[in-house]
Amino acid sequence: TWAAIKQIILSPPMMYLFLFFALQQMGSGGFRNWAVAGLVTLHHTPPAMAGAALTGFLFASAFGVLAGGVVADKNSRHDIVAGGALLLTAVIALIVGAFPLPIVVIVGVFTLAGWVQGMIRPARDMMIRTASPKGSIGKAFGFVFSGQSIGGTIAPIIFGAMIDHGVTQWVFYMSAAFMVICMLAVLGSAYEARKAARAAA
Repeated sequence: TWAAIKQIILSPPMMYLFLFFALQQMGSGGFRNWAVAGLVTLHHTPPAMAGAALTGFLFASAFGVLAGGVVADKNSRHDIVAGGALLLTAVIALIVGAFPLPIVVIVGVFTLAGWVQGMIRPARDMMIRTASPKGSIGKAFGFVFSGQSIGGTIAPIIFGAMIDHGVTQWVFYMSAAFMVICMLAVLGSAYEARKAARAAA
């Protein structure tokens, strides 16, 4: 058991996925959890409308998971799907932070962001299965998901401090930055997994 755990921890694809989970919680999670406070504080969006945007995000996310599952069955490059979704959400976060958008547009872009964020989940799970050592899928999932807990612990400190110090726009900018780094971690994991597969062959 310890040998399997050591193999997972020392595996470059798994380390990239661990980083992905931590950064996704800080990027995508930060955008999702702090967007309402950010919109109200930064652009003086009515709280009800900011809440409607978040509702659109969460509602569309569920359907995004379904769509992501269909895409995962038809496409083996799960890193491209997850990376593209992260990049698009990062662009949306930058736009929302930089410009005071009309309410209808805010709800629309948040709904789009939720959709593409939902599509990440099947892709990331397939990447974990691909990168996991044989017979250790459960341990691999436990390891990478621990990164999510770490990111979720750090994110409130960072984003809460930004709002308290009057730099609310950086809630969106930092979310975008974390998502871009997260995208690089996804691509790095897939690259290392393909390299390991070629070496084994």
